[in-house]
Amino acid sequence: MATEAVNQLFVDWNANSRLVDDPRYISDENTSIGFAPHEGVMYVWATKPEWDRSTRDEWAEVAADVACRTVLAESRAGQDWAYAQYAVAVLGGAGGTEFLRWGTAGSCAD
Repeated sequence: MATEAVNQLFVDWNANSRLVDDPRYISDENTSIGFAPHEGVMYVWATKPEWDRSTRDEWAEVAADVACRTVLAESRAGQDWAYAQYAVAVLGGAGGTEFLRWGTAGSCAD
């Protein structure tokens, strides 16, 4: 599931671009999904300290959409899915980790 979600994020963010030298480009080298079982949170983050505020905000919106859809789909699947929340962050830069978006499966648009 995490692999599918991060691959969807690559598609949604990179579109058809194969310009790996583009500063906006993300790949498995600088993007991850992780889980905090005790808090029930799925985290999505990119390590892109060079991104400006506008790019961070734009990426966070795309990443939050993917994360929210993933959390919602998995929670509806009827499995023992313990993650009803998501958080999106960019790592790096002067501020360290910057959380940009968060929410719950209930906040997703179908």
